[in-house]
Amino acid sequence: MQPDRRNAAEDDSSKLLGGRGSPGSTRRSQDRSKRSSSLVDPDEIFKIRIVRELGPALSLDQRIAAAHDICKDIHSYSADIIAAIWSVIEDWTSEDAPLKAREAAHVLLKTLYDLIVTSFSPSKASLQISALADLTRSGQYLEPFETELVIFLTSSLESLYTAAADARERQHGENKSKNASNKDSSSTDNLSSRTSGLPKDMLGEVKSLRDTFYLIDDIITHNWDAFQDAQLENMIESITSIARRTTAKKDLHGVVKVLRAIATRAKIPSNTLVPCIRVLCTIYGVPRISFEDELWICLKALLRSDLPRPEAQRTTMNTLLGSLTRVPTETEANQVVPMIRGTLFAVGRIAEDSDVAGLLIKQMEPLALGLGHLHITQPQLKDEVLLAAKSLLSIFDSLAEFSTICSPDFGNYTFDAFVADIETASQLSPLNLVEGSAEMPEQAVDCLIKMFLRCLPDSASKTSHLYEVLLAAAVPSNPINIRLKVTKLLSRLRCDSRGALEIIKLPDSQSLAGDLCRTEATASTTRSDEASSTRTSMYDRPQSIRKSRSSAIDMTKVVRSRSATRSSNLREEYSRATPPLWMYGGGKKGLPEDPPGGPSQVVYSDIPSPTDPFVLDISSWLDVVIQVLDNDSDWEIYSYILVHLPSQLTNRTLCARHVRQLQTLHNLVVDQLEKGSFHKPPRHTGMKMGDIALCLYHILTMLVPYHEQFGRRELDNAVRTFLAGISKYDRAGKCCIDALALCCHEIPSVVDRHIFNIIQKMSQKITQSLAVDILEFLAGLARLPEACSSATTKLPEGHSSEGGEDETFFKKVFGICISYIQSTREQRQKSADESQGQSGGRSNRQSATSGEIATSIEYHKATDVRVDLSEYIYILAYHVIIFWFLAIDINRRAQHVGWIAKELAWKDSFGNEVLEEQSQVILDMMHRTAYSNLGETEPGRAFAEPKETPIKKTWLVGMSIITVEVLPSLDIGQFTKRQASGTTHALYHHNTSRLPDHHVPDHNNASGLFAAEQVDVYPNHMFLQLCSTIAPIPIPLQPVVLPDDDFTKRALSSFDRTDTVDGHKAGVIYIGDGQSEESKILANTCGTEDYEEFLSGLGTAVQLQGAKFNTQGLDRVSNIDGTQTYAWRDRVTEIVFHVATMMPTDLENDPHSNNKKRHVGNDRVKIIYNNSGKAFNFDTFPSDFNNVNIVISPEAHTDGERTTERRKSHDAVKAEASVVDQSRFYKVQTLCSPDFPKLSLAATPKVVSTSALPAFVRQIALNASVFAHVWSETLGQAKYISSWRSRLQQINRLRERYSNSQTSANVSYPMPTNAPAYVEGNEWLGTVAMGGMTERDQLLMGLDFTRWT
Repeated sequence: MQPDRRNAAEDDSSKLLGGRGSPGSTRRSQDRSKRSSSLVDPDEIFKIRIVRELGPALSLDQRIAAAHDICKDIHSYSADIIAAIWSVIEDWTSEDAPLKAREAAHVLLKTLYDLIVTSFSPSKASLQISALADLTRSGQYLEPFETELVIFLTSSLESLYTAAADARERQHGENKSKNASNKDSSSTDNLSSRTSGLPKDMLGEVKSLRDTFYLIDDIITHNWDAFQDAQLENMIESITSIARRTTAKKDLHGVVKVLRAIATRAKIPSNTLVPCIRVLCTIYGVPRISFEDELWICLKALLRSDLPRPEAQRTTMNTLLGSLTRVPTETEANQVVPMIRGTLFAVGRIAEDSDVAGLLIKQMEPLALGLGHLHITQPQLKDEVLLAAKSLLSIFDSLAEFSTICSPDFGNYTFDAFVADIETASQLSPLNLVEGSAEMPEQAVDCLIKMFLRCLPDSASKTSHLYEVLLAAAVPSNPINIRLKVTKLLSRLRCDSRGALEIIKLPDSQSLAGDLCRTEATASTTRSDEASSTRTSMYDRPQSIRKSRSSAIDMTKVVRSRSATRSSNLREEYSRATPPLWMYGGGKKGLPEDPPGGPSQVVYSDIPSPTDPFVLDISSWLDVVIQVLDNDSDWEIYSYILVHLPSQLTNRTLCARHVRQLQTLHNLVVDQLEKGSFHKPPRHTGMKMGDIALCLYHILTMLVPYHEQFGRRELDNAVRTFLAGISKYDRAGKCCIDALALCCHEIPSVVDRHIFNIIQKMSQKITQSLAVDILEFLAGLARLPEACSSATTKLPEGHSSEGGEDETFFKKVFGICISYIQSTREQRQKSADESQGQSGGRSNRQSATSGEIATSIEYHKATDVRVDLSEYIYILAYHVIIFWFLAIDINRRAQHVGWIAKELAWKDSFGNEVLEEQSQVILDMMHRTAYSNLGETEPGRAFAEPKETPIKKTWLVGMSIITVEVLPSLDIGQFTKRQASGTTHALYHHNTSRLPDHHVPDHNNASGLFAAEQVDVYPNHMFLQLCSTIAPIPIPLQPVVLPDDDFTKRALSSFDRTDTVDGHKAGVIYIGDGQSEESKILANTCGTEDYEEFLSGLGTAVQLQGAKFNTQGLDRVSNIDGTQTYAWRDRVTEIVFHVATMMPTDLENDPHSNNKKRHVGNDRVKIIYNNSGKAFNFDTFPSDFNNVNIVISPEAHTDGERTTERRKSHDAVKAEASVVDQSRFYKVQTLCSPDFPKLSLAATPKVVSTSALPAFVRQIALNASVFAHVWSETLGQAKYISSWRSRLQQINRLRERYSNSQTSANVSYPMPTNAPAYVEGNEWLGTVAMGGMTERDQLLMGLDFTRWT
């Protein structure tokens, strides 16, 4: 027997075998009293007799005879003699013992058994049960009395329980009367109230019942077949009856022991199995029991599939889950709560046990229905229900489980009930959680998210239900961690061109996340950088530009240093104490599991309607977003929406139909930016209001492509908001300028209404930090006449604009450019002075430390970046002047020449008036175009293919080369003027009248070789007629005749081959659906219709063979690079596109398309039309020239093969609905190599319509190409020289070789009596400049040719 079942020794006189009410019991008691008084223990004497008479030393017959004698006397002694008897007759009980020995043992043991069970008394039952345990050797030996013992124990249970219950009541009453003053001693729990006053020694009746349970447990354990089915049923009925009535944990523990012993041997009869399970569940529901593990072993035994009775498993599961919805009987009414509670605990244990957890997967439907039922019928069990749900969450990582629940075949009603259970778990307040469930809400939400991800591909109604549940969890009233999880999911919603929904793995929000220090890199950098309390300009610390892909904001400010109010110590302290709840990228996924690849086959984004149940109402999510932006006080949620909403808005197909939400969002953002009423960042974050405003401006930028959903007032407000943001917030300037550039393409008429205010604002914000952005904006605007027609429209006949708004407008544009030009000049001068100073310092030292050398290297790197940016700004400013001068109506151009000339001239450090080469070509351009809109000219046909040798002569005149050719037989000449900005061809023809009849013959023509009406004309004559009078010309200004030698011919030929426009190139590459490998991409020979449409807008298809323009390396002879390409040109710029799909593809001889790579691989700028449906990898086309990739991706991926019949019918429904803009939109983003600054207006993604896309991308490519040329100088390549400057330099080289500059300009000429003041005596005080002469301090007047034209 187990040691905890009885005390080791019991010397009470009531232990006598005869002390159970036998006839001689009184006499024997008296005899025992007498014997005890003589200090002789009769039991010990009898034990000696037993050993002596039954010992193995005697013969078997002697021992058997003695056994019969002992049976006659055994009733006079206590149960202690049982051990002595077993010690000597144990060999008789073995199977090998002789039959007569076994019979004698049976008789002896049966006698003992009869004496023990005779006159059974519940008060003394503990002694009898103890004796029976000794007699049966703890249930191991039952042969002589097996049937009787089972019947006896079963029949005794009821009386023993009644006696125990009565004893407890009496004890409780006595304790209650003794402790009446202590009212708190009584517990509401019946069990606690009945046991709180018990003495340390257990009541005898209670011990009897306990020992009986233990003995039955031992018997079943060792002799489980001793019970017949009927006996076992009676036994189970008795103990289950006791279990339903008792509240004592000792009784319940005994019941569990017996049932566990039965269950582990699969002996519970079928008709008692259900009551057993219910009793077990009821016991499981009792609070604070210490035998929970034994209880679970019992239940688990019934669930084991390897037992020979599998129906027990099914019945157990059905009973357990049925208990959740079962209506209790009247007798069970008071037990229904603990039974259901215990059932829920059991369900939790099943879910947590890998051996049987699979059973719940098979029974998910009744489980879901049961838990849902309890929410309504048993609200007091809320915590238990949630704990069961929590336990279930532990198996939700099982793919099979999700496949079952989330499949279309799983019942929707059951699914909805199950989701309701988890939804309730997710909404549980952490303050009300029961023990051990602190993380349950997050686990529940993770479960819902996983279910959503797995239902999305092919379970429409389930996805819709989960979407509604998750939306409810995202509202501000829920805990922050719950909301953030849901927000991370719903902010990843996207759809393809058909509206099919999908969840993307990671939103494209890294740039904005970095702005709010929510990336690993920026978070660590900010902490280190915040030691600086002042902002650093690009010219102070430009080296960081070379180290990372920085935006224009980063380049111009370089390091996003925080102000002194942002304490580094505070930031680090907060980071340690309260780390942010979310970070972008890194090792964090953001979702509990990766989303499925590709869009859904059944769930779509649209406006839901009764006719289409396959649609998610995205407007509901947008309402949540608007609510967060409007008045959400939680910084983590607010910052997450700020960073990720712009990326979601790029998917225009997802949101375009939800007009009301878009208008509300638009008006909210505009209002907050105007009033500064947006969320103020917490102090510990180190963020400023400008950081938040930057994100809001990005959101507003992403709303521009939705312009057709807005009215005129909203669009005007948007443009005004962007305009105000240029100067309102330090960090928002670039974003606002880029947004205005996008508006120029998408809503040009709106920009046109505000064009004067835009230029006015930019003229007030002339800072180096925005130089690139402002100039690129102005350059693009000049090429979009619809966006600036108010300023450039041709004036009516006779109307004068002198001093008007339009004249002021252009002066402000030119003034912006000239300001940046002057700033660059100053920077150059400063750099030159610093270089001279450092050179002087180094000359005094012959060595330097390693630290000084490293510093010097960093300094020169920084200098390179400064030079690159300043050079780009310098070149861009001149370009803008050109573009806008040509944009002026021809009637008004001359009005601006003098002012521009005046501002372009400057004085160097020696006080000399200087006009740089770039300024000179600007003047040359104005000289050619101030009074003419003529484009390129070409030689006359007669001179292009002359039938006779023309008479030709060439002069250097000022800063031009003039060639005059004459065809004598035609009396016609050709005037060719070569200037830096272009070449003009014009025909010269004398309209010679017929000679009168009386005109005498010309003596020079007396030979008669020519008729009287013919006239000899030479180039010299034409030149004099056009370029000279008899007025004296200072020698330095006199035209220089160029000799007709090889040098001159080569010089002119080289000059003519130099383009009159700046040439650029860009590769165009098409990536097909699913493609990612370079070889496969370059092997494409065509693209989609959208791609072809884009190409046709990007430029004009031109023939390559025999092309007269610069094809940027494409073959013009044998079509080895294709027959055509696309090119675009205006009066200033030409760009040729190396279109990979138009080049020949020969996979057999050129499997890697090396011929194509020969061109596109060497293009610093590439346009990537990415129709793969995947994010573009910048390293797809590795090359030393891989600097800028302009990536174009459909905002909603198109995959025609995914179109289903269901969707076709849905499209038919949409066709009958209100018509919404169906034009296609594209996401454009510029990706740069790590060492290449991010200057583009598409450095952050922009969404552009089909109609605006070609011009938008072309402008980005042109700007990138210009900068790439400037940047190449840093990489050790030749300095970038524009075509016009190159032509000017060639003219200057000719002038240096042949000019009259060696002749003194201080010569005397006939002067009038009122000689100008700049003449002193006979000495002229001016200088020779630019092939001309200028008076002292009068260069500007000499440059303004409009003064005399």
